[in-house]
Amino acid sequence: MEENSFAGSIPKEIQKLSSLVELDISMNALSGSIPASLGNLTKLYKLVLQGNNLEDVIPSSLENCQRVIGLPSLSLLLNLSTNNFTGSLPMEVGKLKSLGVLDVSNNMLSGELPSSLGSCESLEVLHLQDNFFKGSIPSSMIGMKALEELDLSRNNLSGEIPKFLEGFVLLKKLDLSFNEFWGAVPTGGGAFKNASAISITGNTKLCGGIATALGSIL
Repeated sequence: MEENSFAGSIPKEIQKLSSLVELDISMNALSGSIPASLGNLTKLYKLVLQGNNLEDVIPSSLENCQRVIGLPSLSLLLNLSTNNFTGSLPMEVGKLKSLGVLDVSNNMLSGELPSSLGSCESLEVLHLQDNFFKGSIPSSMIGMKALEELDLSRNNLSGEIPKFLEGFVLLKKLDLSFNEFWGAVPTGGGAFKNASAISITGNTKLCGGIATALGSIL
């Protein structure tokens, strides 16, 4: 049902579609919060709500999304990007151990990245860009070696770029641009060996490492 002009809220009666495995209602004009009833769709493995006017938090503080974020059946894709979600990324995200793609970009999320992200060891694509996340990249993410794309750009993240990212040999795109990272850019391997695979533009406190070699993109 994507790319229509549906408005209003997502009806709670959607829980009656108990055999649903994919739900794509992206690029509409839906508003309100994600209903708790979505958490009853226990066979759902793909959920796309991108490009609406959904709001409220993706919440550990609201019950209505804990069961959605924690749905163990979600194994393919969860896309909540380009909405108006606020608050933090809930710790429950760590329950999505089989999820392949997580995209919450272009919202108004804030706070630190939860350490539970490190439990999402099957993630191949993680898009968190264009939010207000702060703090450092959690050390728990060391186990996310299936990542092929990691986009943390346009946030308020800080600290040193973790050296464990050098061990992410499958990483083809790493975008850390427009944050507040400092220190030396790792040089040991992974995406850091390929200047076209990494973007660190807009981090004025980076130095040494390949930061000098990548001066043209800083």
